Amino acid sequence: MPASRDSASRIESVSGTTVRIILKNAKTEVSLFKLQNLLKTSPRLKEIVTSLSLGESGLTVITSRPLRNEELAELERVLLRAYNCVECLECANWCPSKAISPDPRGGIIVGGQCTGCGLCNSKCPLAEYVQRIRERGIR
Repeated sequence: MPASRDSASRIESVSGTTVRIILKNAKTEVSLFKLQNLLKTSPRLKEIVTSLSLGESGLTVITSRPLRNEELAELERVLLRAYNCVECLECANWCPSKAISPDPRGGIIVGGQCTGCGLCNSKCPLAEYVQRIRERGIR
């Protein structure tokens, strides 16, 4: 399948403290809210991300320092969850603080009781599936 048919949001480029992201099939009117909301699930990213901006070419994330590979991978998982959620609620099933509920606009919303354990990020089947496909070079 050609790269242009990849329907998931993904990191396009990383340069220093700037990460540029392609948003595909995302509802841009709620894009920033969704990412800001899901950053709560990753205290590490929440501390590092200093600003988010949405433009015609996608989303730009500015960080306080260059991200390490594992932080980039975590950011991509959060992005996948924010913009490609199919509302299976597997994340909510695993959430020990019961902080996740369906969002009426689509996807999920993380409530104030989130402890930032990150279990939801590691249990999201969509994020896991998309990452495995990308690792195999299938687009």
